[in-house]
Amino acid sequence: MAVCALGGGRRLATDVLDFRVGLSRFVELGQNIGKDTPLMMVHAADEASFEDAARRVKAAIRIDEAAPAALPQVYQIIRGE
Repeated sequence: MAVCALGGGRRLATDVLDFRVGLSRFVELGQNIGKDTPLMMVHAADEASFEDAARRVKAAIRIDEAAPAALPQVYQIIRGE
């Protein structure tokens, strides 16, 4: 949802994509990080968009002392009708 809010995804079929924006350089699940380790890079068109995307990303992340259990390779299959 952070990428959509930045303009890099569509909410409606008529929405125009902004190819300048998005998220990159993600840390890996279970990767050992320090307090100054960037979790990812946010590419935004302006400061307000950056702040909104950063808030959304922070709300979606949990950092623990212990490594998480491994996730399945395929989380969910979505089939269209």
